[in-house]
Amino acid sequence: MPRRILMLVTASTLALASAFTLAATAARPAAAPQTGGRFAELDRNRDGALDRSEAAAASARMAERFDRIDRNGDQRLDPAELRKALRLAEARRDVAKARREAMRAQFLFLDSNGDRSLTLAEIGPDAPRLAEKFGVIDANRDGRIGIDELRAHGQAEREARRAARAG
Repeated sequence: MPRRILMLVTASTLALASAFTLAATAARPAAAPQTGGRFAELDRNRDGALDRSEAAAASARMAERFDRIDRNGDQRLDPAELRKALRLAEARRDVAKARREAMRAQFLFLDSNGDRSLTLAEIGPDAPRLAEKFGVIDANRDGRIGIDELRAHGQAEREARRAARAG
């Protein structure tokens, strides 16, 4: 029972830290509209916004996400829309970092013998979802999950979710 309490406290602390980071990122005041710098370089026609061709010239990723960034649907990306998109991307990176840190902390917590791998016995009832997926994650079928196998499984799941969203 004490092990579960410690795990819950650790997970709650990490979740709160992620929430505070996300809230702090979202609450940052918007900077004054950019009229110089990189935006001015990209805004070739000097109309104060980027159209699709200007966005495509800036980066393939911006062109790919143009419709999501263009919050008001005017087919132009103004500096405020770009700032919001950048803040959201930063918040998502912060959340992803917190998740990676939580995964690492959970892995170290469960690794009771310190051999940098997990067996089903070490996982026990403390991480039922991990135990449930043990056979899938254990790629080399040695009865142990190493951190590399866990990362590879996480990457494969993310790619599958992206593919499902795209197609």
